[in-house]
Amino acid sequence: MKGIKLPKNVTIIGAGIIGLSAAWKLAEQGFHVTVLEKGKCGSGSTTASLGALVPYNASREDEMPTLQRNSLWSYPKFINDLHAFTGIEVGYKKAGRLQIIQNEHQKNKLQQDADIANEKWPHNTNKVQKILSVDDLKILEPELSSTPFGAMYCQATAYFEPKRMVAALRSACMKQGVDIRENSPAVKIMEEDGVINAVHSATGLVTCDAVIMAAGAWSKKLLPTSSSIKEYVAPLKGQALEISTPKRLINHMVRGLGVYLIQVDDKTLLLGGTKEKNAGFDETLTEEAEGFLLTRAEQLVPAIAECKVVKQWAGFRPYSEQGAPFIGWDNDFKNLYHATGHAGIGLCLTPYTCQKILEDFKSCK
Repeated sequence: MKGIKLPKNVTIIGAGIIGLSAAWKLAEQGFHVTVLEKGKCGSGSTTASLGALVPYNASREDEMPTLQRNSLWSYPKFINDLHAFTGIEVGYKKAGRLQIIQNEHQKNKLQQDADIANEKWPHNTNKVQKILSVDDLKILEPELSSTPFGAMYCQATAYFEPKRMVAALRSACMKQGVDIRENSPAVKIMEEDGVINAVHSATGLVTCDAVIMAAGAWSKKLLPTSSSIKEYVAPLKGQALEISTPKRLINHMVRGLGVYLIQVDDKTLLLGGTKEKNAGFDETLTEEAEGFLLTRAEQLVPAIAECKVVKQWAGFRPYSEQGAPFIGWDNDFKNLYHATGHAGIGLCLTPYTCQKILEDFKSCK
């Protein structure tokens, strides 16, 4: 923090997975933390997600994909620590992922990715990624439609149940003495001479030494006009479906044709997700989105055509115009910290984001 002493009282705006994780870990280190949430904990993009933890392809070795993968590798410890502290299971499962291959060019590219992953990624004696033949794929997942190019299997893909994760993080925060104020939206950040001293919420004024902006797609609405990132965060709408199945149709996460499928139990299949960049905060559930998701899913798993849609919902990913999240101190406000703009990798980056927040705050003098 630029010229500001170690803060004692920290206000976090947003009680999604990142805001709650940061609150838990900061409180664990002795910070006094207040969390302001406009609705219920996790009611934004966190519980709108399917809980998928998918590593970037191994051939992408620039900074953000590398950070994302390293964050994913630390998830088992993050979840084990959370469970040890709260006793709450979050439904974490390393189910693996099948990427359906559409053509020979994609197959060659994915083989290169697999070679790099098997050389550099952490794994046991089995290959972390491999290309499956058409016959092998049919044996592994009989309900998948025939494909002339097979699929890539990624052992490193996992998922958790977002609602259970939120419940565990909320419990951890409460046990650490975090003041969580649900249904208490932040209205205005109060500042003087580039230093924030309070946040005005719908339920009162909260004084603080520092603010962490973790409000996801809503961050732009709350940031001071002169904040260095205000114009670069926007909502990216996504719609998803829950489908009732007569039996378990797939055993792995399946991705292809612009959609992905997760069978969370023998009767429930989740299907996501659209990317609607210009929809703003329009929560309308559209037949177009439902049709797109179902049509693509049925091409992958024909038996879905006989299944019933139980639920359709929408959420808003915090899209960053710079193509990467904002994690760090604001350039214009000395004690405003950003943890937003994660887009579709917010779940994946949670352990990294949380650790960076902790390190940055503890390094203040």
